[in-house]
Amino acid sequence: SAPSSLATDMRLLRLPFIRLCCLCWLAALACAAKPTIDPDDALADFFDAAREGDVKELAESIFTAGVSMDAIDDDGSTALHYASFGGHVGAVKALLTAGAKTDIRATGHGGTPLHVAVHYNQLKVAAALLESGSVDVDATTSCTSADECDSGITPLMQAATLGHLHMARALLEAGADVLIAMPSGDAVDAAEHLGHTAVAKLLKKHVAQKGLRAQRQMRVQNRKLPPPPDLGSQEFAADRAAGRAAHEKMQRDQAARQADEREL
Repeated sequence: SAPSSLATDMRLLRLPFIRLCCLCWLAALACAAKPTIDPDDALADFFDAAREGDVKELAESIFTAGVSMDAIDDDGSTALHYASFGGHVGAVKALLTAGAKTDIRATGHGGTPLHVAVHYNQLKVAAALLESGSVDVDATTSCTSADECDSGITPLMQAATLGHLHMARALLEAGADVLIAMPSGDAVDAAEHLGHTAVAKLLKKHVAQKGLRAQRQMRVQNRKLPPPPDLGSQEFAADRAAGRAAHEKMQRDQAARQADEREL
C-alpha cells in the first residue's frame, strides 16, 4: 500500500537540504514573531551581559538585536572592557572570537581592555587577551576627557605600580618592553618607588637576562626622577592603606558578583 502523507513528509525531513529549509523557515517565523527591539534597550542589555559575563545574551545582542560588538557607552568603554573588568573569561573569549577590537581606549580612563584586566589583576582574562594575538602588549593609555587620567602608561607599568607580580611576569613573557618610560620613569622605577620589592626584583632580573642594563642606565641618566618616598611617613602609610582597602573592596565586589552568578 502507498505510504501515508505524514510518513512521506517525515522521510523528506531526513534529506539535509529539506531539513535546512525547514529550519530556516522556522527561524524566519521566530524572528517575525519577535517585537521590534529598541536600540537603546538592546545596547543597555548588551553592556549588562558583558558586566555579568552572559555569553548567550551577548550573542543575542549581536546577532539578533544587531548591536555592534565594539559599541561604546558614555564612558567610552566597550563590552570587552566590562567583561575584562569582571574577570569573565568566557565572555572575553567569545567577544575575541567574534572579532571584537582590543585597541579601543575608554575616554574615561584612557585604557584598553588589557589595561583594565591588569588594573584589577584579572590574570586569566589578561592571558586570554594576550593569547588572542590581537593585543598590543605595550599599548599606552591615551586620555581625552578625564582630568585624573594619566597618559602614556603601559600595562607593564600599571602592573609594576600596583605590585601585581604574576601579572608583570605574564606581560614580560608576552614580550612587554620593560624599557618604555614616562618622564617620571619606567616600570622598574615605579615598582621601586612604591615599595613593590618582588616586582622590582623580577623586572631587574629581566633587564639583566635580556642584556638591557646599559641601555636602561643610559635612559635613566637622561631623565629626572622624582625623589623616593619616605617609607616611614604618615602620608606614604596612608596611601598604602588606601590602596590595600581599594584592592580588598574590589575583591569583595568580585566575590559577590560570582556568588550571585552561581545562584542564578
